Parts: sequence; structure tokens; C-alpha cells
Amino acid sequence: MNIWESTILFFAFQSLLLAFLILFSKKGKKEAKWLWFAFMFLFSYHIFYSVMYWSEIIPELNRKLNYVYFIPLALYGPLFFIYNQMVTGNWKPKPWRILLLLTPLIFVFCFYGKYFFLSEYFRRQFQSRQELHEYLVVAPEQMENILVGCLLFFAVISWLNYYSRIRGKMRKDRWFLYLNVFFMGFSLSWALYAVLARTDILTSRQDYIITIAMALLVALQGYLVRETPEVLINWNKLKNLKLFIKYSKTGMSDSVSLEYRKKLMNLMEFEKPYLNPELKLDDLAQMLGISRHHTSQVINQHFDKGFFDFINEYRIEEAKSILINDKMADEDPNIIEILYAVGFNNKASFYKAFKKFVGTSPTNYINDTLETA
Repeated sequence: MNIWESTILFFAFQSLLLAFLILFSKKGKKEAKWLWFAFMFLFSYHIFYSVMYWSEIIPELNRKLNYVYFIPLALYGPLFFIYNQMVTGNWKPKPWRILLLLTPLIFVFCFYGKYFFLSEYFRRQFQSRQELHEYLVVAPEQMENILVGCLLFFAVISWLNYYSRIRGKMRKDRWFLYLNVFFMGFSLSWALYAVLARTDILTSRQDYIITIAMALLVALQGYLVRETPEVLINWNKLKNLKLFIKYSKTGMSDSVSLEYRKKLMNLMEFEKPYLNPELKLDDLAQMLGISRHHTSQVINQHFDKGFFDFINEYRIEEAKSILINDKMADEDPNIIEILYAVGFNNKASFYKAFKKFVGTSPTNYINDTLETA
């Protein structure tokens, strides 16, 4: 084993160590810890397998582990996607969703499960007589192409989920951006290797680009676990990390921040600036007599929302009040008039915000409220 292979093998042990550190940490949710334990454990195995494959130190072990790397390859995408969904608060663990995400793994076991349990003797016999292609229904190259396609698919939808649900709200969430970028790079490295291997530019033993990408991802996760462990084991700490990054140098003390919070709540309750459909963060800052940046800090720190969600929630509360009052007065609520009256510019944004903060449509809300009254 040369220096290069020894260095790569180090990352396999680092990944395994990180897996157990996360699993046995006292912080964080159990689901998050098991998720990342599985992810890092699979990385550890995959890197280890690559080094054994290159070095050929133990040929028998190589035969035993042959094609088992299809299992982690089938799981990387679903595991990362679930984590991505958890961070953005969009994960709903329904049985059909889990089954759908496990489709690549089920596919692997359907066509390679029997092979995995063959003894080394039979594997050696098949390979020596070159009958392996007859025994495997789906050729290894085809299986790899399918799994790489699934990996890319999950990388893309994870990135889109990050971009749409997080990036617009937290522009300094560097740690989560890095994870998504590195995972996308890891997925693209698999795609690049698959293309180069199929065109005979690379051989199966020259998959260094994949393992380097994996090693970089392990190094990144090691850094995150050391600096901010909560980002991997407790996604509920996300807001605290964001505030630490964004507001650590603003110079506004906690007492001053609380004072502005009180002033903001009085402003929203008595002057109702949210009724103005053209209201902007600069306008609200001017009413409070503080900077735009400090206004954003107060909203994020004390209400755990961005500016638009903060304003829209007040608008929806106002709309709810009008809807119920009109119905109680035996008047049919005119939703179009109401949405404009509370500060919305169009029906689509009103219905989207109403569903977000109330959990149902305006009509259903009226009916449900009257039934319980």
C-alpha cells in the first residue's frame, strides 16, 4: 500500500469515527443522528473498498466485497435528500415516501441480492469461466449507470430544495450551502467517471476522482462537526447558527434588541403598517427609527421569521378577523376585497400565505371556525 492509498484510507477511518461521534452525541434528535451515522458509515465502507480494490492486498476480500458498493451508491442520494428536507422543514416521513426513496436500494437487491450471498468459491468460478454476465440479470455497467442517474437526480432536487426554501431566507447559511455544493460535486464526479469509463478513457481502477470527492466531503463534515456540531445532529439549531453568523458583529446588545422588539410589536398592533401593500423593510426601519440591518435582526432574533413572513402573518391574522366578522354578521365574505384590504397584491400570494400560516384555505377556515363556535 503506497502513501496515496494510505492517505485515502485515513479518510475512511475518519468517516467511521465521525459516524460514531454523531451517533453517541448527547445533543440532537435521534433521527438526525442515525441518519448521519448511516451516511458516514457508508462513506467509510466505500472509501475502504476503493483502497482495497486499488491495492489488491487481500484478493479474497475484494471478491467478497465485489459490487457491494452498489448498496451505498443506492443510499447516498435518499439519505442526503431526507436530511435536506429535514433542515428546510419540509420532511414528512410517510411510508409511501420512504418506500419511494428506497427504490434504488430495492432495485439493487432484486438483481444482485442473490450474488451478494454467494460464497467466494462460486464467485471465483463464475469469474474464471467468464460466466458472471450470464448470472447477473443486469450488467454491472448498466446497474452503475442507473444508480449514478439516481444519485444525480437526488443531488439536483436537494439543491433545488435548498435554493427555494433556504437561500432566499438565510443568505449566510454557508455550512448548508457547502454541503449541497460538495454533494453535487460528489454526484458529478460519479457521472464524469461513468462517462470516461464507458468511453475507455479510464479503467475501473482509475476511479480516483470519486474517492477524492468523498474524502473532501468527509473533511468538510469533520470540520462542521468540530466547529458547529448542531448543524449535523440537530436541525432545530439552524436558526441559532444563522444568527451567529449574520449578527455577531452588529453591536446591538440584548437589552436594546428587546426594547426594539417591544416598539415593533406596538407599531404593528396600533399603526398596522402591514396594511400598506407597498411596505418595505426600509419603511419599517424608518418608522422604528433604526437601521434596516437592525430591523432585520430584531425580526429574525425575536420572531424567527424573515421580513415578508413577519408582515404576511400579520396580514393573515387581519384577514381571519375580517372573514369571521363578516360571516357572523350574515354577510358573505368577499375574499378578493379582503386580500387587498389587508395588504396583499394578488390572490395567489394571499392563498399561499393563508395556507402557510393557517394550514387550510379561507373557506375551510370559516366553516371550521363556525362549527366549533
